[in-house]
Amino acid sequence: MKKLKVELDELDIIERGLSNPTSGTEETDMKKMWESVMKFNEEEVNELELWLNSFDFDLQNYLSQLENDASSSTQAPPENVD
Repeated sequence: MKKLKVELDELDIIERGLSNPTSGTEETDMKKMWESVMKFNEEEVNELELWLNSFDFDLQNYLSQLENDASSSTQAPPENVD
């Protein structure tokens, strides 16, 4: 559990660095982020890759759903045929 907390803290540092580029020089922030990433072992990298792939898949599905909803809402309703 402690290991997961450390990993979560490291990911939080990366997230904060990416979302707040004015926290220091860009070069320093990027260096800190990559130093943190480079501490991951192969299993952790694989887990992160799986999570990112899953997240990407979910985003792509959500985007497709939004596009389908948008295109169906812009279609004219069918005319009444008597």
